[in-house]
Amino acid sequence: MPDSKTRKSSARRAAQKLGSSVKNPIDLRSTVAYRVLGIAGKLTNGFLQIYTARFGIGLPEWRTLGMLGQFGPIPSIRIADLADMDRGSISRVVTWLERKKLVRRVDDPDHKRRQIVVLTAAGRRLHDRISTFAHIRQQRVLALLSPAERFALDGIFQKLDRWAEELHAGAVPPPPGSAPRIATRSGSGASLPTISQVGLNREKLLAELAQFKRALENCP
Repeated sequence: MPDSKTRKSSARRAAQKLGSSVKNPIDLRSTVAYRVLGIAGKLTNGFLQIYTARFGIGLPEWRTLGMLGQFGPIPSIRIADLADMDRGSISRVVTWLERKKLVRRVDDPDHKRRQIVVLTAAGRRLHDRISTFAHIRQQRVLALLSPAERFALDGIFQKLDRWAEELHAGAVPPPPGSAPRIATRSGSGASLPTISQVGLNREKLLAELAQFKRALENCP
């Protein structure tokens, strides 16, 4: 029976015989987006494994409690904006937290037609337990980095945020040579589709980048 090395060599020869239909392959695993989303996914899974098991709460619920703990009583719409979450999702999260007696809705004294979300005593206790744990995790992450690396990381986050915002707004031009011209039946040249034209979901990428930043900052 051939060993693994022999099988791999045979697979490579077979692939070479078949050839490749692409002229400009890309190592997706080395791209910034792939690596950022990979780290974000691992941090999110870490949250689900530890926080959910320990505190019985999910990531959207913790974000909501965290925003209320940081900014005080605020409307659901404001929570959604601060947490970079869909307003419909936040509404469902608040309803769930309200059933668990962790938050309550009260009339906004500054706006008669609006309600604000307030932490209950139980909600404050849960927030403080999770917050203490999150601070410890955050310190462990920061301990991996030197002061210079922390400073550099913050600058990288800011650049990624700006790039993601520009991508979301459609303001990022295609890189030079990214849209080569090809011959059409009429003989005229036509540009290959750009990133925006092939329909990549900018909103999803922006949300994932924001999720990565929040996950690393909170170190769930």
